Amino acid sequence: MTAPPAAKLNNIQLLRAYASVAVVYFHTGFHFGPVYPIGSFGVDLFFVISGYIMARILYSEKTRQYFLRRRLLRIVPPYWFFTVLVFVASLFVPQLMVSTRGNVIELFKSFFFIPFMKGNSVIRPTLFIGWSINYEMFFYVALAIGLAIAPRRAVWIGSGLILAILAICSLVPHPGAIVQFYADPIILEFVMGVLGFYVCKSVGIIQSGTLKTLLLVVGILAALSLSFFQAFHFYFTHIRAISLGIAAWIAVCAAVLLAASGWDTRNKLLILIGDASYILYLVHTFVIYLLDRALVRHIGHWLSDSTVSGMILGVLASVALSIALHVYAERPLLRILTTRYGGHRPPAEFLPTSN
Repeated sequence: MTAPPAAKLNNIQLLRAYASVAVVYFHTGFHFGPVYPIGSFGVDLFFVISGYIMARILYSEKTRQYFLRRRLLRIVPPYWFFTVLVFVASLFVPQLMVSTRGNVIELFKSFFFIPFMKGNSVIRPTLFIGWSINYEMFFYVALAIGLAIAPRRAVWIGSGLILAILAICSLVPHPGAIVQFYADPIILEFVMGVLGFYVCKSVGIIQSGTLKTLLLVVGILAALSLSFFQAFHFYFTHIRAISLGIAAWIAVCAAVLLAASGWDTRNKLLILIGDASYILYLVHTFVIYLLDRALVRHIGHWLSDSTVSGMILGVLASVALSIALHVYAERPLLRILTTRYGGHRPPAEFLPTSN
């Protein structure tokens, strides 16, 4: 590939923007007529991207240094902040909550990514969307164990560990919350992302314009098929990695190969949304809840997320707030934390691509 491991691929940021906005749309609860709600596929896309990016980071001896420490600095501070916000809200405005209660033990488990079952029999942390972040941390820890054993084979050891835990948990009769959580085949999508890195690396740069055009079409169709599969339920609900995961894998591989071959997006707004996708994922439920559960009764039903206007406003407000938080809070804080505690080098997440 032409880009060094630390460089950002703008096409990946484009997919992150697509995934995060899709999740925001899904959580508005809005959908058209008889089709099923779409957008939760954004998580599948995030998991495949994560597998690819982590494999890319661990491939280089330079970028694999301080791996787990830097991932914790990237993920934990914003997640803990919004988790505390939900906990405080559950104490003072419990009527806005669904199943979250001001439970200190649950808060502790959420802080340390320990799965638990809520009163509504759903395994979710205090910040309910944090379930996917629990899987992310599980993936990072598995890779860190691989690094401790054999740095050059870390991704394969970590991937093998994930597969082994998935297999073991799937065989346990009458499983508890933790075993149920890690028996979900969705974690296969991290391994798919790892495989995607090596597939793209073996293909390398594509010179033919015809092949690039074909790859662009395939990538777009794969990304759009995620919406189609969910809209009409054309996927395996219990083994979503077979359909949603594979479609996400194709989209990610196409995006990477196109970027490596010189077709990397330059749309600054979409790249910025991709940069802010983690904060957007964390903050959007607060915006949607504020509009639909607090302001709608005082301003009007048009703010309800069941209306087109409410859905659009919810998505736009979430994106705008996340960009502001990313530019003025997340990015400066991450730069300080990683420079001081993450190996004395700036974070690679927001560096401009060298392609």
